[in-house]
Amino acid sequence: MLEFFWYRCPHCNALEPGLNAWLKKLPKDAQIRRVPAVFRDDWMPGAKIYYTLQQMDLLSRLHDKVFDAYHVDNLNLNDPAVLGSWIAKQGVDRKKFESIYNSFSTQSKAMQGARLATTYGVMGVPAFIIDGKYTTSESMTGSEPRLFEVLDQLIVKARDERGGKKPAK
Repeated sequence: MLEFFWYRCPHCNALEPGLNAWLKKLPKDAQIRRVPAVFRDDWMPGAKIYYTLQQMDLLSRLHDKVFDAYHVDNLNLNDPAVLGSWIAKQGVDRKKFESIYNSFSTQSKAMQGARLATTYGVMGVPAFIIDGKYTTSESMTGSEPRLFEVLDQLIVKARDERGGKKPAK
């Protein structure tokens, strides 16, 4: 399963607590891969933050805090000075973070995420792709609880279509 999101999206921010709770109940044969969408240039910094935190093995500690920085603290982490100061306050080596953030590798990963959203025809976030062929979102299902019901149903459907076999990675 792919989840396309944007840190500055109010809908992604609102969904995050429920999504985190739902993920704790995810069947062992189902996995999620989060993909920061990049529909415009001003979405690129968020994607680079995500991939930098991933490379530094800090996502579990800071992913939700990035949402809070944008939505609760009203920080503009797109501004390199603000981002650098914020990351240092999180106890992260600022120079190391900035080096990874500005690397070709991180830029490439962010661009791959942008292409992936285009490949799947994702038009908005948050959006989910199950088994490479089923697309859903809260706007399609009408509510957060219904979104999770549909995701559960699509996981079962994908598993059944594979003859009960675990999804390919």
